[in-house]
Amino acid sequence: MFQFPNHCNNAPKKKFLIDLFHAFYSKNMEWLTLNLKMLRNTDREKMFEDVKNNKFWNAKTMEIDSVITHGKEACVYGRLKLRTGEDLVFCQVFIFTSAGSRVIDTINSYQGF
Repeated sequence: MFQFPNHCNNAPKKKFLIDLFHAFYSKNMEWLTLNLKMLRNTDREKMFEDVKNNKFWNAKTMEIDSVITHGKEACVYGRLKLRTGEDLVFCQVFIFTSAGSRVIDTINSYQGF
Protein backbone atom coordinates (compact mmCIF):
# COMPACT_ATOMS: atom_id res chain seq x y z
CA MET A 1 0.00 0.00 0.00
CA PHE A 2 1.37 3.39 -1.04
CA GLN A 3 -0.43 6.51 0.18
CA PHE A 4 0.37 10.15 -0.36
CA PRO A 5 -1.41 13.47 0.25
CA ASN A 6 -3.43 15.16 -2.45
CA HIS A 7 -1.78 18.22 -3.90
CA CYS A 8 -2.73 20.95 -6.32
CA ASN A 9 -1.25 19.16 -9.37
CA ASN A 10 0.53 22.42 -10.13
CA ALA A 11 3.69 21.69 -8.17
CA PRO A 12 6.22 19.85 -10.35
CA LYS A 13 8.71 19.19 -7.52
CA LYS A 14 6.00 17.67 -5.32
CA LYS A 15 4.94 15.37 -8.15
CA PHE A 16 8.56 14.44 -8.87
CA LEU A 17 9.21 13.58 -5.20
CA ILE A 18 5.99 11.57 -4.84
CA ASP A 19 6.92 9.70 -8.03
CA LEU A 20 10.43 9.13 -6.64
CA PHE A 21 9.12 7.58 -3.42
CA HIS A 22 6.59 5.50 -5.36
CA ALA A 23 9.44 4.20 -7.55
CA PHE A 24 11.34 3.13 -4.42
CA TYR A 25 8.23 1.47 -3.00
CA SER A 26 7.35 -0.34 -6.25
CA LYS A 27 11.01 -1.15 -7.05
CA ASN A 28 10.67 0.59 -10.40
CA MET A 29 14.31 0.52 -11.53
CA GLU A 30 13.39 1.84 -14.97
CA TRP A 31 11.93 5.05 -13.48
CA LEU A 32 14.84 5.39 -11.05
CA THR A 33 17.41 4.90 -13.81
CA LEU A 34 15.78 7.49 -16.07
CA ASN A 35 15.13 10.09 -13.38
CA LEU A 36 18.02 9.74 -10.97
CA LYS A 37 20.49 10.57 -13.68
CA MET A 38 19.72 14.07 -12.47
CA LEU A 39 21.62 13.56 -9.22
CA ARG A 40 24.71 15.72 -9.17
CA ASN A 41 28.17 14.36 -8.34
CA THR A 42 26.95 10.82 -7.81
CA ASP A 43 28.53 7.45 -8.41
CA ARG A 44 25.38 5.90 -9.88
CA GLU A 45 26.49 2.28 -9.44
CA LYS A 46 27.13 2.87 -5.74
CA MET A 47 23.85 4.78 -5.47
CA PHE A 48 21.84 1.86 -6.90
CA GLU A 49 23.55 -0.54 -4.47
CA ASP A 50 22.65 1.85 -1.62
CA VAL A 51 19.06 2.03 -2.92
CA LYS A 52 18.70 -1.75 -2.83
CA ASN A 53 20.02 -1.84 0.76
CA ASN A 54 17.80 1.01 1.94
CA LYS A 55 14.81 0.39 4.20
CA PHE A 56 12.56 2.12 1.65
CA TRP A 57 13.30 -0.73 -0.75
CA ASN A 58 11.92 -3.25 1.77
CA ALA A 59 8.76 -1.42 2.75
CA LYS A 60 5.51 -3.35 3.01
CA THR A 61 3.57 -0.09 3.23
CA MET A 62 4.59 3.52 2.71
CA GLU A 63 2.54 6.50 3.80
CA ILE A 64 3.76 9.95 2.88
CA ASP A 65 2.27 12.44 5.33
CA SER A 66 3.53 15.61 3.68
CA VAL A 67 5.66 16.96 0.86
CA ILE A 68 6.86 20.50 1.40
CA THR A 69 8.71 22.47 -1.26
CA HIS A 70 10.05 26.01 -1.19
CA GLY A 71 12.66 27.45 -3.47
CA LYS A 72 15.45 24.95 -3.98
CA GLU A 73 14.59 22.94 -0.84
CA ALA A 74 12.05 20.20 -0.23
CA CYS A 75 11.10 17.78 2.52
CA VAL A 76 9.18 14.52 2.44
CA TYR A 77 8.11 12.85 5.65
CA GLY A 78 6.01 9.86 6.47
CA ARG A 79 5.89 6.29 7.78
CA LEU A 80 6.95 2.85 6.61
CA LYS A 81 5.95 -0.58 7.71
CA LEU A 82 8.82 -2.90 6.89
CA ARG A 83 8.43 -6.51 5.82
CA THR A 84 10.03 -7.43 9.17
CA GLY A 85 7.02 -5.86 10.94
CA GLU A 86 8.95 -2.84 12.19
CA ASP A 87 7.42 0.63 11.95
CA LEU A 88 9.69 3.45 10.85
CA VAL A 89 9.21 7.20 10.54
CA PHE A 90 11.30 9.13 8.04
CA CYS A 91 12.13 12.60 6.88
CA GLN A 92 14.11 13.19 3.70
CA VAL A 93 15.42 16.70 3.04
CA PHE A 94 16.32 17.51 -0.56
CA ILE A 95 18.41 20.41 -1.83
CA PHE A 96 18.06 21.00 -5.56
CA THR A 97 20.64 22.87 -7.62
CA SER A 98 18.22 25.79 -8.01
CA ALA A 99 14.58 26.69 -7.35
CA GLY A 100 13.55 25.83 -10.91
CA SER A 101 15.58 22.64 -11.20
CA ARG A 102 14.78 18.97 -10.59
CA VAL A 103 18.50 18.18 -10.33
CA ILE A 104 19.14 17.00 -6.77
CA ASP A 105 22.33 18.30 -5.20
CA THR A 106 22.02 16.85 -1.68
CA ILE A 107 19.76 14.44 0.21
CA ASN A 108 19.76 14.26 4.01
CA SER A 109 17.91 11.32 5.57
CA TYR A 110 16.49 11.04 9.07
CA GLN A 111 14.84 7.82 10.30
CA GLY A 112 13.55 6.54 13.59
CA PHE A 113 11.35 3.86 15.09
